[in-house]
Amino acid sequence: MINIFRVFIACFMCSFCIEFSLTCYTAQAKDPVVVNSESAEDYREGLPLFEEGKYSEALSFFQKAYEQDKRNVAACFAIGLTLFKQNKYKEAAEKFKLMLEDDPAYMKALTIYPTALSNAGEFEKASAAYDMAIEQNPVDHSLYFGKARTLTKMGRYEDALIFFEKALELSPSNINYQYMHAQTLAEMGRIKEASQSAEKVLAKNKSHARARIIVADYLRLSGKLNEALSHYEIAAKTLEIKTYAEYFIEEVKRQIEEQEIEEKWKNFQKRQ
Repeated sequence: MINIFRVFIACFMCSFCIEFSLTCYTAQAKDPVVVNSESAEDYREGLPLFEEGKYSEALSFFQKAYEQDKRNVAACFAIGLTLFKQNKYKEAAEKFKLMLEDDPAYMKALTIYPTALSNAGEFEKASAAYDMAIEQNPVDHSLYFGKARTLTKMGRYEDALIFFEKALELSPSNINYQYMHAQTLAEMGRIKEASQSAEKVLAKNKSHARARIIVADYLRLSGKLNEALSHYEIAAKTLEIKTYAEYFIEEVKRQIEEQEIEEKWKNFQKRQ
């Protein structure tokens, strides 16, 4: 089950991080006086290519724009973001770091830099980078979530819970945050608390199959087999976790049957 969830987590984190939009920048964003027109034009030509998913072509324009004028911070950021989209996380992180050395308060770079580090497997550096970003913007719930996810990759689940809870405090309606809080508790073996957290997800979205699996697992391990069976059967309708759910449907049915046989045997002995 954990492998299935980790795939989901990776997919979720990738889509989550790419919500940064290039179109909110102009090549002359930092200082319209010093960025030359050729650099600005190359940057603008790269934007539609980026939006169309033609990242290699877009990258060529962004690099050219930055080479023509190193003061073009938008082009520099665009290079980093394009590399990120190409899953070249280490190279992207290097570009964001370069920007932050020039301007430590450049919030867009400060926000995505730790994510690039984390995706590149540089967890210690990512954790420290999240701390710097949180210091600059303590009300951004996504930063606490990103920090929590990095801590889970480091096996620091107790610390991760603190940051998941802070993210939820700032964004209490965020189902993904609540689910990840529940999943982390489950991975820690705190299945009852995990189930309680997952129930909050289901209260907002009854079709959230992964949260339902956490609840079903808790009920099964608690001996509440009929309730567990109901949750597994609902979860099995979701293709992504159908195999896992169907396995435990059969397992729970077997356990229920064994209990019924045992109960019948006890009743038979009482009548003798």
